[in-house]
Amino acid sequence: MLLQLAEEGEPEKAIHVRMRDRAGNWSDDQQQTITLVQQPIVVDIVPDTVVSEEKNVPVSLLVKVGSLYADYFQHGITQSDTFDAEELEKSCEQIGDSSICTFTVSFHVSEQGFDTFRMTDLAGNESNTDTVYFEIQTPPLISLTLYDFTEFDENNLAGSDSQFTDALEDSGKIKIAIEKLDGAWQQVRFAFSDSMLDSAPWKSVAPGDTLAFFDVPLDSAGFDCEIFMVAQAKNKLDLTSNIADAFIIHDVNSPKLTSFHADRIDDSPTLTVNYNADDNGNCTSGVAGIVIRDSVALDGQIRWTFIPAEEPDKVIVPVETAGLHYLRAFVVDSADIDQDIPLMSADHLEDFALGDIDHPSKDTTVPINWQPEIDFAYNYPNPFNPEKGSTGFHFMLESPTEVDIKIFDLFGNLVRQKSNIECLKYNDLNSGGEANRELSWDGRNGLGEIVASGVYIAIIKPKNGKALKPVKIGVLREN
Repeated sequence: MLLQLAEEGEPEKAIHVRMRDRAGNWSDDQQQTITLVQQPIVVDIVPDTVVSEEKNVPVSLLVKVGSLYADYFQHGITQSDTFDAEELEKSCEQIGDSSICTFTVSFHVSEQGFDTFRMTDLAGNESNTDTVYFEIQTPPLISLTLYDFTEFDENNLAGSDSQFTDALEDSGKIKIAIEKLDGAWQQVRFAFSDSMLDSAPWKSVAPGDTLAFFDVPLDSAGFDCEIFMVAQAKNKLDLTSNIADAFIIHDVNSPKLTSFHADRIDDSPTLTVNYNADDNGNCTSGVAGIVIRDSVALDGQIRWTFIPAEEPDKVIVPVETAGLHYLRAFVVDSADIDQDIPLMSADHLEDFALGDIDHPSKDTTVPINWQPEIDFAYNYPNPFNPEKGSTGFHFMLESPTEVDIKIFDLFGNLVRQKSNIECLKYNDLNSGGEANRELSWDGRNGLGEIVASGVYIAIIKPKNGKALKPVKIGVLREN
């Protein structure tokens, strides 16, 4: 049955109920008071919550209700969208015309994210919805790497030198990289020993970053063969990470070049280099290679070449001008050269290397009379990978003319042909590659397809004379 329980302005109403059966017997009189509860409820969550692990977390909710009905609210229900809530404590305090109730609710936090809360009293009055952010901050896990300062590239860590440095002769500092492997971090600190770490200042890092880089000045005292460092991180809960450590070999000793000579074998267009060298001192990074400066006595032309120590074919291509050349050579160690440029291009050597190299060996100079043959041709590089570049043809002519180039496989099949290529130089080298794209081969046949790995023969025929000596070309593809 439906009853009109209360009128507006009438908060309570007594209801008397008696029951009668079919025989006319009446029950006792039962009385019940019905209370009309109409009240606004406002929920306000105190702080966002950060925890160190998956756990039950107490959350405080401040709830404002009308003072008349605070008792009814104390029997209310906390509701959550995603978490199971367990009410731990609740209390109300009269403040003016309202009551402020504090509920402490326990929620199980298993992952970070947002959750919403609302309150409902026993009469069905519902509050607004408020949001709390849960964040789990586990202790961070980090690693540490030391880099040579001048050979560091933030965008190419794999190519930066983390093995050797000559920092005390060069930059006076090293670069360190601290990587966050797991957990959350807010600050890091680092020092040259475990005992110094506790007093090292904390430095802020961006919580969303996984890498942090710092410049570390060095003091010459206390460093022998190794520069050793330790690092630690912590999160906003002051939970600290492991202590990561790393070292880099410090080599400031000059290597020693004990012998050097360069020979031309048969009619080769290159010079074969032979040398002996070792790295001196107690702390060595090893001989990285030899630097050779070829200069022409007549006109002062210069060409630089770096040959890595591990290079099996130690050859140089001299400046093309015939006549007396001077070959100046010195060796460098791995702590002194840019590991990110393993072949150290000629431009790099000419523009930077002499300033960048802090402790080269003593140099030695040998003269050589270089006479390219008129009917001799060669290609460089050889072998070459057409997927990475072209090979250029180099030769001398007795007078300006045009040449035809035909390339055959070992079965005599014509693979590629170029005709009427203008060559203006005589008694000097006509060079392919960057100097003349027409005097080069990109490793493709007449259909534009890259040829298979193997040996090919190039015939270069000047219009005003006989063909030059055949050029044997090696094609070496990676796949």
